[in-house]
Amino acid sequence: MPDVLTEEEKAVARVGKKLEAIKLFRARTGSNLTIAKEAVEVFQREHGYAEPGGEYVRRFGTFNCRFEDEINAEIEAGSKFLGVHSIQVQKIGGTDTELLVHFQRPCGR
Repeated sequence: MPDVLTEEEKAVARVGKKLEAIKLFRARTGSNLTIAKEAVEVFQREHGYAEPGGEYVRRFGTFNCRFEDEINAEIEAGSKFLGVHSIQVQKIGGTDTELLVHFQRPCGR
């Protein structure tokens, strides 16, 4: 799903106010609850803003040679490493490999 949230909706989702972000998205788009909830949850997962105890994904392009430092920082901050897999992404001029690293946010964070 493409990044479809406005900056205001993203800001609200970043601080864990998922219901408020869903309401803003629905008011703006006229979407039903299921679509709005999915849009907000995808943003939160893909950008590391999961609720405490929730799973989230960090996405790293192969060009990012510092991704190991960022993964270690997540673990040091208390997130649990759940796994990693690679995907092929269509880019202009060909394809690229990206890593999707799955974490679980610690409870109480």
